[in-house]
Amino acid sequence: MIGTAALRSRRSGSFWKLVARAKASMVLLSAEAATQAAAAALTGILLFLTACATTSRLHSAGVPSGSLRLAQVILVATRQEILSLSELQESHRTLLASGINDSELRDGSLALARVYCCGGHSEVGDAVMFYVPRDLDVGIGDIVELRSGRVPSSKDSGAVNVATRVRQRGPDGSCRWEPPDARLRLRFLYCDWMPAEGWVEHKQPFGKTWLRPAGGQP
Repeated sequence: MIGTAALRSRRSGSFWKLVARAKASMVLLSAEAATQAAAAALTGILLFLTACATTSRLHSAGVPSGSLRLAQVILVATRQEILSLSELQESHRTLLASGINDSELRDGSLALARVYCCGGHSEVGDAVMFYVPRDLDVGIGDIVELRSGRVPSSKDSGAVNVATRVRQRGPDGSCRWEPPDARLRLRFLYCDWMPAEGWVEHKQPFGKTWLRPAGGQP
């Protein structure tokens, strides 16, 4: 694993502008999330986007391929950042390998979201990246529905996480972080409509989340 200090020395000014924008985005989220710890965690997410991940954050590991999951947007990349930032080169290559053309990449085509709140390793380690189709726009704080990707194998190049729709704009609505105690970590997203739409609880080694299995009824 590459040390944080070494990583910092290699980063471009454009990258640190991206980090600053990520930190600023936390202020737009709920007050309980806008903490120094959460902002520091975002820096960690960006620093280790490529350095420590054995599987691209564009490929979901630990959840079934094709299942739907929810995540909260914390960063949206511009087309220029996708194409030119060295820290996003691997993500760019992964998008191309999945069959997405350069011409389809626009401002907002690549985004980063968290599945756990607030602070701690899992907010960083389990954050996911995803592709946003041209007919969909996502913003900071949106709760988005993602179709989970597939890790590449010797037989195919895998599939990337893809946003299917925005389920909630901002903090007001039927979706929330559970349990409601803001002091806790490993809080997961839950929405009142989940059971009726066929979503089920999915336990992971260090937490849980809710998914709708592939092929489930909307």
